[in-house]
Amino acid sequence: MVLLMFPLVALAQRVAVKTNLAHWATASPNLGAELVLGRKVTLDFGVAVNPFSFGETQTRAYLLSPEVRYWPGRPMAGHFVGVNASMGQYDLSWRGTNYNGDFFAAGLSYGYVFILGRRWNLEANIGVGWLRGRCKRWDDGGNAPSRPNVHRDLVAPTRIGVTLSYIIK
Repeated sequence: MVLLMFPLVALAQRVAVKTNLAHWATASPNLGAELVLGRKVTLDFGVAVNPFSFGETQTRAYLLSPEVRYWPGRPMAGHFVGVNASMGQYDLSWRGTNYNGDFFAAGLSYGYVFILGRRWNLEANIGVGWLRGRCKRWDDGGNAPSRPNVHRDLVAPTRIGVTLSYIIK
């Protein structure tokens, strides 16, 4: 739906490949892209996964996070504001309790992009909004419920990032 609101033409000289260093800090490999859609609008899209286990903690998760950004100056430099969404699924075992669920979030974000070089940028961003989650929760040794037994709606961070990007011409 967001794509229909803006022209679907990406300017060839403005495509960036990105990785969020904050996700790497949580052992979540990730990759993203940002496309210039107009003089002041870009589309950012990221994917992160977490397939790792650490001791008794086991996780499997993925995250999809699109965002439409407005730039008061030129795209991919300086300040921006955005409308973001996130969705994902997870399967987590921690301290004898199992969680299997999904979530959806939507919010507003603010960020700043520092130009490091001709093709390299460093971005810092934060977003807040509404998050809806549901999961099946059960203790080890028990049976997983057939339907989600925990539901939550709350105001929460929807985006946190320190992102390294490479601009492709």
